[in-house]
Amino acid sequence: MGYTGSKGSVADWKMDTVANLMKDFQIDRAYIEAELESILASALFKDSNRASALLHFIVKAALTGETDSLKETYLAVAVFGRDASYDPKLDPIVRVQAGRLRAKLAAYYDGPGSRSSLRIEIPKGSYKPQIIELEPEIPTNEEVVPSPPIEVVTAPQIEPFIRRRNVYGPWHFVTLFGVVFALVSGFLWLWIAKRNPSHAMQIQPVATALGRNRQASFSSDNHHFVLVWSDGTMAPNLYISDIDGTEKKAFTHGTDFSIRPAWSPDDRDIAFLRISQNTSEIVVKPVYGSSESVLGSIHTPVNLWTAGPSVSTYAPGPAWSRDGRSLIVTDDQDGKGFGLYVWSLAHGDRRRLTTPEGTSEDIFPAVSPDGSSVAFVRYTSSGSDDVFVTSFNGGPLTRLSFERRDIQGLTWTPDGNNLIFASNRSGEHRLWKLSKRGGEPIEVQTSGKDLTEPAISPDGRSLLYTETNLNTNIWQLSINRHGVGLATPIPWSNSTRRSGSPQYSPDGQRVVFLSDRSGDLHLWTAARDGSNARQLTHADDLSPGGPRWSPDGKQIAFYALVDQNKQLFVVDSESGSVSRFLKDRFDDRSPNWSNDGRSIYFNSNRDGSRGCWKLSLADGAVSKLTNRLCWDAFESPDNQFVYFTTDQPGIWRIATTGKTDQVVPSLKTVGVDRYFASTRKGLYFVDHQDLTKAIQRFDPKTGLVETVGHLQGDLLPWELGLSVSPDDATVLFTKADESMSEIDLVHNF
Repeated sequence: MGYTGSKGSVADWKMDTVANLMKDFQIDRAYIEAELESILASALFKDSNRASALLHFIVKAALTGETDSLKETYLAVAVFGRDASYDPKLDPIVRVQAGRLRAKLAAYYDGPGSRSSLRIEIPKGSYKPQIIELEPEIPTNEEVVPSPPIEVVTAPQIEPFIRRRNVYGPWHFVTLFGVVFALVSGFLWLWIAKRNPSHAMQIQPVATALGRNRQASFSSDNHHFVLVWSDGTMAPNLYISDIDGTEKKAFTHGTDFSIRPAWSPDDRDIAFLRISQNTSEIVVKPVYGSSESVLGSIHTPVNLWTAGPSVSTYAPGPAWSRDGRSLIVTDDQDGKGFGLYVWSLAHGDRRRLTTPEGTSEDIFPAVSPDGSSVAFVRYTSSGSDDVFVTSFNGGPLTRLSFERRDIQGLTWTPDGNNLIFASNRSGEHRLWKLSKRGGEPIEVQTSGKDLTEPAISPDGRSLLYTETNLNTNIWQLSINRHGVGLATPIPWSNSTRRSGSPQYSPDGQRVVFLSDRSGDLHLWTAARDGSNARQLTHADDLSPGGPRWSPDGKQIAFYALVDQNKQLFVVDSESGSVSRFLKDRFDDRSPNWSNDGRSIYFNSNRDGSRGCWKLSLADGAVSKLTNRLCWDAFESPDNQFVYFTTDQPGIWRIATTGKTDQVVPSLKTVGVDRYFASTRKGLYFVDHQDLTKAIQRFDPKTGLVETVGHLQGDLLPWELGLSVSPDDATVLFTKADESMSEIDLVHNF
């Protein structure tokens, strides 16, 4: 199987064995500095400023005998420019960058540095580098002349970071090297003899139709797979393809979303999730035949489903039991949280398998090959997931990963010993192998970028995964005095990097938005026309979201991930100084200012359910807005109502002086994601189920809804995707300029 890592290959075995026979001697400083410069000049490091800066600093410190100072707080200040108030609990930049540095060093020595006779390593749990020198190979066709014993001399400034080896005399070394060389040569010859070159791992695109191809599931005969495809102008549907992608036929049709297919163990049926405007149904359909069975409905955050890339952001199953008699799905039938259920096909009853804590959700169910265990992903907060496993019959959970990173796909290897999952633990999403006993994940050898949704054939010889190319930008639509959009939208931020969540300032002269044009995702501000863009936040791994201007335009509220929860922050719109609103253990997000600037509405799980709350900035008092599940809340410009959205279609409101909420009659079927904006003329929104992507405006005085214009391209879930200028003259919106994905096949996996 094609995995990369520190163990398991012939080359790695030879290197480790020979290294263990090396004698200890002084390493010249210039030799180490030359190796450092080679690493920094490599393709792996030349565009990685943080990893390069950290490596350069700690090696230079070790060369001058200053390893005792290589502590987390010191490195944050000296390397990453943090001030004296740096708190590693709030800003884990050193730990994160050190982890990325270790991964890059491992990749360097597996690739361009594989022939180097010197290795620089950063042991886990420490920031002190170690140097390992490997003796160059001695040609076997030349006479070896023994030299006098070499006196061991240790340079004081290098000693702390040179890994010590046992000392052998020159004749012992030659003898042992000969033995090792013979063993390695023999083993390598046998390995090559047994391995047919024609069986080398090969990667082949097998689903490349224009649009989005994803969520592949293998048939039990290993020769076919089912996938989801949409060109962006129609609802996603299921298609069956042969293993090489040469033949593809439609399996489902219609305007409802058919997603998350799972092929049954006996190859007779395909189970999938059908999403309509009001329901999420589990459907089982024969592979050959037109009849289908609707098993029933499950509760899902309906506003996650759009015609855009979000068809992969939430994975409630279904997954088949090995005997084909049950399906595993995510649901919340009893109000105890979105956990896994075992759903009997014969009797229709559901047995709760897991009960997550608080507002966590258990998704991506995967049944082990022997049917005894169920692995799954526990979603705690956006970008904070981990892998767990439990018995199919229920019982205690075993946590396998402690990454708190975004996971987009999970599957078992056929031997049942490992899991393959997609995670952004090293930056963009890649595939990783994780033992069923836990431990450190090992990257899977693949190609491409942003890899998700792995699926392994039952015979273990093939691997399918999704490769996505997504580029998002901000576009502008002009509106005339009659409230009608003019012509077609034009680019506002035309960048090869991600830009989104635009928000006009109260005076309409500036815009705050999110972008990763500097490398990591940060808040930026720009003039109304997009000029004079300036980065506002700078802390690494902040991953901010949901920016909102204060009524006076002096501050911007936003949320960011701290440990495993989102927390509320505020940044000065001029200086960029950041402070935190609340310091607690809850997951707080989606801030919105009150019109007077004295309060913040926000989304939180502080009472065990996901709801909207109001924070008084004067005394820190927090009160709940409504007992209904609530995502976003904002005051109407006339201060009469607080509007809010839920996990179901419809926009709701509650009087600012009352306690009774109600759905707005003319908006009761609207699903808005986060594409909405409020001005004095009304509430603008885009219904995520509307494939025409019409911008509509609700007039609270008349209760009428009218179409203003139409957006183009794929919209994005959970973005603050829409903003209207205070003069109602222009609309800014986020869309995917590129949203293509293909399914790749790894042969001889």
